[in-house]
Amino acid sequence: MYEQILILVTLLLSATVVAILAKKLKFPYSTALVIAGLFISLFGILPKTTLNSDIVLNLFLPILLFESAINTNISHLKENIKPIIFLSLPGVIISAFVTGSILVYFLHLNWPIALLLGSMLTITDTVSVLAVFKDVKVPVRLSTIIEGESLFNDGTAIVLFRLFLGIVISQKFNLINSISQVVIVSIGGLIVGFAVGYLASFVLTKIKDHLIEIVLTTTVAIGTFFIAEELHISGIIAVVTAGLVIGNYNWQKELSPTSQLAIGSFWEYAGFLVNSIIFILIGLSINFSNIIRYIPDIIYAFVAFNITRIILIYPSFFILNFFEKEKIPFKWQHIFIIANIKGSLTMALAIGLPLSISNREYFISILFGVVFISLLIQGLLLKPFIKWMNLITKLPFQVLFEENQAKILASRSAQENLEIIYKAGIISKFSYEQLKSRYQVIIANSEKALREFSVLYSEYCEKILIKLQQRLYLVEKTAIINAMKQKIISDYTGEKYIEELNEKIIKNIRDQEE
Repeated sequence: MYEQILILVTLLLSATVVAILAKKLKFPYSTALVIAGLFISLFGILPKTTLNSDIVLNLFLPILLFESAINTNISHLKENIKPIIFLSLPGVIISAFVTGSILVYFLHLNWPIALLLGSMLTITDTVSVLAVFKDVKVPVRLSTIIEGESLFNDGTAIVLFRLFLGIVISQKFNLINSISQVVIVSIGGLIVGFAVGYLASFVLTKIKDHLIEIVLTTTVAIGTFFIAEELHISGIIAVVTAGLVIGNYNWQKELSPTSQLAIGSFWEYAGFLVNSIIFILIGLSINFSNIIRYIPDIIYAFVAFNITRIILIYPSFFILNFFEKEKIPFKWQHIFIIANIKGSLTMALAIGLPLSISNREYFISILFGVVFISLLIQGLLLKPFIKWMNLITKLPFQVLFEENQAKILASRSAQENLEIIYKAGIISKFSYEQLKSRYQVIIANSEKALREFSVLYSEYCEKILIKLQQRLYLVEKTAIINAMKQKIISDYTGEKYIEELNEKIIKNIRDQEE
């Protein structure tokens, strides 16, 4: 027990250090964690620790999916439902078959095992992708489609995985039974998820205590998965559906601002914590000698799923654009290729392969190697690729706006430094006033330009004010909390004021999303 606690503390400490370094160096967090885990494993810093398939599938995965679903705006999903549904349902099936076909040719595998591996290589690790999107802003619609695809493609891929696994073990295949099984499992997951989500939403509106509400949502996230799995239907689809219902049904109307912020903050923390542990465990679980040993086959598999993605994306979006009012730009389609990163779920399924499967260790090594190369190559390329594609080009007036902001910031900073130099007696009063007036002219001209901008481009300036206001609300909130701790104001007055501030913060967040 002591050793397990020590391992957990070491993992969390390692994740914290890696997060700080990754942020400073502007390095992809998930890739940095995998590399850190690999180094910890190679140098024997921790006892042998591996990724546990049961923990990932039955505990970590429901938490990650629920966190994504509860924070997903369902109206954005509806607006982009066609590409999301296509990519996460028929898209996954096509990808599994095409990838499997390539593996049959290059790795000389039999069809059932090739399709099994193909289903495992269709899963995209969206955590890595969305982490990059936070640093490099991309159009909301692009982010929504990628996030929406990931929410549902995990469920489809696991249904296929279990289907092909059954074929590999039994060596029997019945097309009608297979199709009906996929349909029943998927629809069953939707029904259970909706029922649990609706019931939980109703209960949440009656509790009025954010701590109990957090406990309830945690119970729903893990409990829904187990209920669905016990009924032999898709636990993943059930969890995603429950999260979407809770996060959208009566959420804004019935829950207090404090509850919304508390639940949102808790799930943001839970998602970050689980992801940190998973990715560092991926690094710890990788057998580097096996990756070197099977490097040609790993490269074949890596190329296979990327070729499949290219075959799927470009023709699919070409057809989908005929049915979309707002076309999906060709530039965006390249992102879907680079962002097709593999991660924890692929590895968890690999570890979960039954011992009875022949060449099991070989397949695990191939899949682990693919995940490692994907995180390393695609994970590192994604951010610079997005910047190179220049997805969001600034309009001329935005550039001028920022240039004037820069002049004000630079000039004020220079004036402050000039003040220090003058007070130290380094320059005369005449020189001081002369230099200060020069900077003051720059500031006055830039401020005049910004005032004109605020009239001509009021909508753009309003967005900037909204972001600034959010920061000021948080400063106010911190001041009130400190005043309550120091007993300057009573808890009653403080909590009442904080509730009002929370309401403003929630409204501000919604305004930023519009």
